[in-house]
Amino acid sequence: MSSRNETRRWLFLLILMMAAAAVYAHTIDAPFYFDDVPNIVENPAVHLTRLSIEDVRRAASESPLGNRPLSYLSIAANFYLGGLDTTSYRLVNIMMHLAATGLLFLVIHATLELVDYKPRSHRAAIAFLAALIWAVHPIQTQAVTYIVQRMTAMAGAFYLLCLWLYIQGRRSGSPAGRIRWWVGAVLAGAASLASKEIALTLPASIFLYEWFFFQNARLQWLRRATVPLLLAAGGLLLAVMIYTDFHPVRSLLGSYGDREFTLGQRLLTQPRVVVFYLSLLFLPLPGRLSLLHSVTISTSWVAPVTTLFSIVLLLALLALALWLISRDRLSAFALLWFFGGLVIESSVVGLEMIYEHRLYLPTMFLGMAFFCLLQRLVGSRSQGAVFVVMGVLCIVLGYWTVERNQLWNDPVAFWTQTVAKAPDDARARGQLAAALMRRGDLEQAVVELKNTLALDETLLDAHLNLAAVSAYVGDEEGAVAAYNKALEIHGEAPEILIPFAGFYMRQGKYDTAEFLLERGLVNASDHAGLLNQIGRLYQERKKPEEARKMFERAIAADPGFAKAYGNLGRTLFVQGRTDEAVAALEQSVRLDPVNTGLNYNLGYAYEQMGRFEESAAQYERVLKIDPTDADVLYRSGFLLAGKLGRVSEGIEMLRRAVKAAPEDSRAQTAKIVLGQ
Repeated sequence: MSSRNETRRWLFLLILMMAAAAVYAHTIDAPFYFDDVPNIVENPAVHLTRLSIEDVRRAASESPLGNRPLSYLSIAANFYLGGLDTTSYRLVNIMMHLAATGLLFLVIHATLELVDYKPRSHRAAIAFLAALIWAVHPIQTQAVTYIVQRMTAMAGAFYLLCLWLYIQGRRSGSPAGRIRWWVGAVLAGAASLASKEIALTLPASIFLYEWFFFQNARLQWLRRATVPLLLAAGGLLLAVMIYTDFHPVRSLLGSYGDREFTLGQRLLTQPRVVVFYLSLLFLPLPGRLSLLHSVTISTSWVAPVTTLFSIVLLLALLALALWLISRDRLSAFALLWFFGGLVIESSVVGLEMIYEHRLYLPTMFLGMAFFCLLQRLVGSRSQGAVFVVMGVLCIVLGYWTVERNQLWNDPVAFWTQTVAKAPDDARARGQLAAALMRRGDLEQAVVELKNTLALDETLLDAHLNLAAVSAYVGDEEGAVAAYNKALEIHGEAPEILIPFAGFYMRQGKYDTAEFLLERGLVNASDHAGLLNQIGRLYQERKKPEEARKMFERAIAADPGFAKAYGNLGRTLFVQGRTDEAVAALEQSVRLDPVNTGLNYNLGYAYEQMGRFEESAAQYERVLKIDPTDADVLYRSGFLLAGKLGRVSEGIEMLRRAVKAAPEDSRAQTAKIVLGQ
């Protein structure tokens, strides 16, 4: 390759990365969504505060999806560096997408070299536009902007890295060099598989690439390729066996345990889903995209009738891909890659029916196929027109991606749009209600919670949220009705009795609260949550010794119960047993490092004991988790400016405190300190 072409290639790569970053730059402050909560916010395994071997092992292996250790380790690293501040999480997601984009450019460029595409000077431009179409396509927003789907982006990036390293190894001029490249490819493939199970198709993808571009798609080689074929099939089979604990059939059938559809119904429905995916690729208007989609389950070949149509269409596309092998290898490969990329998530495994992020890997080479199509339409002499059309398309797609991403910054708007796309999905309405609650629009939240329960009255969270909102707005009858309805459906579950008792405790009706909790203990005498709530009841009744015993019973029932340690610490502090109190509070924070209440209680205890440096450090941890906590801002500001003599830091804290809560009783004193 000439130095001029080499310079052009790296310049295109730089512009490509900048363009891909530009369409996602405004998403870094967007909050957590949906599955982010169980996988990140409420997943103690990834709340890494120490770099110990045990904590790292726990982050990798004790998360909800245990087969994705590398993805969870990256999330744990984010937490270690920035707590639950979403900025760092989103920056990593964007960087993963940039890595995948750059690698796609390199793979496409290498592929054009392998097919000896002429003129050579156009190879970098073609690879640039093909990769850019993929990178800025709105369909990728769910894999990039949705934090938990970093799993998909990471798997995709390492998938491409593995393929690129394999290509480099095949092109290496020495056996030693080939081995080095291929060792790297194996490591990249393992990283992809440790990110998400979609990498199970890697052996087949590499085999396909080898046949297409190193063996020129010759059928003679395919007939003789027994060893590579067996290696690819064996690698896939071994990975499947490991991931299913050597019980593939049991694991497959078990994946349908809580689904509302059967294996047969899923196989009939997925062709319609894939056709819908194709429609989103061809017309990715922001209003058509959604985190959740409503899908009618296919119950036969003609129910609905679009089932048969979709199957025929996909078979025709597959036949087209096979027909193109000897006529247009680039397009044929892109189509077969698309179908292969959907094998894991759009076939027999009992996953959710539809998610847009599943198109991240399958669509990688469609930009290359689109270029080939345009070139066939206009002829090779009008290649400039092809570049113009693809460039304009990239601008339009990028604009739509920016528009779609803006929605992620507003949870209420985001879930309102999701409900519009999936009006019968109770989860979407429940999420909209929660977003409305966080925004303070409680009246509309009640409406959406009732809509949620009309769709699915078994959703416990919706009942509890309805009760909580009703109580907050003063509708005590509504709150009691919501709690009683939950009890009617779910029985005397501790998850209901605990907040129900808390409702009566806030009203000072301690006897009623105790009655509810005692009812719970009849069937769950060692339930840590119930014991903890009874301890809190004794705290309210000014019975610290009885409270202490209950908290200790709760801890004995669940040694990892952080809130019980926190409550025990507060009780011991009241009893004057300060050393024991601090030990309990410190343990509570070790168990739940992102709980602002527990961190605050420990900071307050340090402050009361005169351990001001430790108190300030603890308050700083609270503000790292919640920078707008006015109470902690005031406390920290006065502590820093007064007791510790760190005046400039204290003044900055007080300035933030006054801005956050100007009506607070401490605001006037803070303004005096600030000279206002």
